[in-house]
Amino acid sequence: MAKPKLKTPAKRAATKAPEKPKVTTKKVPAKARARRRTLPGWLEGIVGFFRETRAELRKVQWPTLQEALYLTRMVVLVTFLSGLVLGIFDWLFAQLVRIFVVGA
Repeated sequence: MAKPKLKTPAKRAATKAPEKPKVTTKKVPAKARARRRTLPGWLEGIVGFFRETRAELRKVQWPTLQEALYLTRMVVLVTFLSGLVLGIFDWLFAQLVRIFVVGA
């Protein structure tokens, strides 16, 4: 009678189901839990809003100082050029209105 083949440790590990990572939860002290429960509903909504806002702001990829300065320069330049172009068009239309409507 033939002996059954034994699995080597590598084969045993490959056939084993992957273990789920253990999730550890941070225990909240009883006083903190009691404090949360004592807030009125409308205040709990406001506090929840600020907690969610803070969590979202942590996900933001903030620009470096060089990027912020470059983008600030670009905004100032585009704003100046837009103001210049709009000022020229305003002056041009004012002259046309003066010529055709007023008749000067």
